[in-house]
Amino acid sequence: MAPQRITLRARVAGALADATRAHPGLTIEAFPMGRRLLLSCRGTYPGDAVIASHLGLAPESLKTVGANGSRTLLLSTLGHVDELLSVAEGADAFVVPPIVWSKGEVEITALALAGEASARIAAALGGARIVSKRDERARRGGDDRILGRLTPRQAQALTAAIGTGYYESPRRVTTEEAAQTLQISRSTFEEHLRAAESHVVKALAPLVRLKGGPGEAADALEVYAKFSRELGLYVHLTLHEGRVAAVRLDEREPESAARADHPFLSRILDHLATGRDDLHDIPVELDLGPFERQVLEALRDIPRGQVLTYGELAKRLGRERAARAVGNALAKNPVPLLLPCHRVVPSTGGVGNYSGGSGSETKRRLLEREGAWPPKPRPRVSPKQANPR
Repeated sequence: MAPQRITLRARVAGALADATRAHPGLTIEAFPMGRRLLLSCRGTYPGDAVIASHLGLAPESLKTVGANGSRTLLLSTLGHVDELLSVAEGADAFVVPPIVWSKGEVEITALALAGEASARIAAALGGARIVSKRDERARRGGDDRILGRLTPRQAQALTAAIGTGYYESPRRVTTEEAAQTLQISRSTFEEHLRAAESHVVKALAPLVRLKGGPGEAADALEVYAKFSRELGLYVHLTLHEGRVAAVRLDEREPESAARADHPFLSRILDHLATGRDDLHDIPVELDLGPFERQVLEALRDIPRGQVLTYGELAKRLGRERAARAVGNALAKNPVPLLLPCHRVVPSTGGVGNYSGGSGSETKRRLLEREGAWPPKPRPRVSPKQANPR
């Protein structure tokens, strides 16, 4: 059964509903992140002190970024949003962030495989009305702010992984066991799941880098964005304490809080336009494990104009049988372009997956601009040359 995309709206109690009811020009979008909650406030922002009073917090405890009618707040607790997530989980559905509050109402979008999920969520929310319900397989294009170009198969894999407990700690199932619920092979499941995870993580990258507890300096996060004519995309750059924490390629215009001028961003755009500057000295922040860091740092050694296969990169790292693990590590790359994961391609042909911009089409465009695609034929080595006596 194809996943259904359900959008419901309801009048509920709670601090965020009260805030938007008291300030009709305010819209609040909530992004649950682990045990924290990121709030994006748009429209008529009443000020940190007013929002803090609705949340029952001291104004100085809020970590905020933004200006000109938009504001981003990071809270150390999920508050009553936890209840909304539990409602969806109880209906075997996966909430697609953001959860949106406006004029005292909450709007929730969820993906669900069970046909009765929409009615169960509506009942649990005390009579929520269903705004829309459609088969995810029927979608074409769209401008989903979080899932972007997620395909139905990728959505199914992500939903299955969550539903079977793959993301619980400790994990309840392996990828092979989760794949069995969809009756597909483990390798196919892992490919779809890796792509789905990459879509979600990259879309949220500028937001999740707001880390640290209450009281940390608000200016620790800096967001920049500018349009690249060569790619036909905006290059979004997120800095955390002077290091690049995320690079994102997106068709959407940047939010008003994003600034356009930064030396690192200028160098990236010049690199895309001219090929000058290898960008090696731009500092990056990699909040990853040792193996992932090793894989991503090795990308700097792939020259412009050349490509490696996943297997060849694994061999360079002394891990000949770890091509799949290398691919998983590349999918977690938070700073593409600076660490050029687009220069790694499948041995079976084609450019392979890419989470930035228009996916594989953007990856192909990057390689074409570098003169690395189509790849040049490699000289064939005869058995005598390979094994000289």
